[in-house]
Order: sequence, then structure tokens, then C-alpha cells
Amino acid sequence: MKQVMRLISRIRHRQFGVFVTTAFIHRQAYEEVREDEHPVVFLSGRDIVYLLRRMGLTDSQALASYLTDKYPVSASSPKPSVDVAVPDPSLVIEVLDREGTDAAKSVRLRS
Repeated sequence: MKQVMRLISRIRHRQFGVFVTTAFIHRQAYEEVREDEHPVVFLSGRDIVYLLRRMGLTDSQALASYLTDKYPVSASSPKPSVDVAVPDPSLVIEVLDREGTDAAKSVRLRS
């Protein structure tokens, strides 16, 4: 809840927030964001698994191969001090409604 409120406090005019977690979103946080109509997209662990499965990445070996092929790390590269993800500009994330059905909305991530 604290992290969601922190994200909301940083959103400025005509901006939106994306909250990504490998866990889950607490119901109270989700409901408050929706009731107050804050421009926040939630991606939980369940959403990440769903996207990986749609990409055909159904096991750790397939995911490791995909990441190695798409984002190779050379031996001479310095070890990064932070994790940085660069989204694929063509990636489209479908936003599902509470029942898990397609809400006919999508979010296009741009680099």
C-alpha cells in the first residue's frame, strides 16, 4: 500500500504510473486507486506469468534462452549497479477487467 501511495504522489498532470510487482496487489490499494480514478496500471506476478506464457516462455530454460538472445551481456561489460529494463516498443499489454476478461483496452509501451 505504501509503495502504491508513493507512486500516486509522484504522478503529475498528464502522466500515468505503472506499478510492477512479482507478488500481488493488495485489494485495498487496488480499490482505492480505482475509486479515486488515479491513472495507474498494475502488473502483478500473475500478469507477468500470463504474458510470458503467451510468448511461449513456459519454463525457466526458455526464459533464460530468450533473455540471453535478446539481451546478451558481454564479458567485458561492467556489472550494472542497478537493473534496467528496456521495453520492446512493439510490446502491447492487454489490460484485463476484474473478472480476467479482455477489457478491450491496451497499453503500448514506448521507449
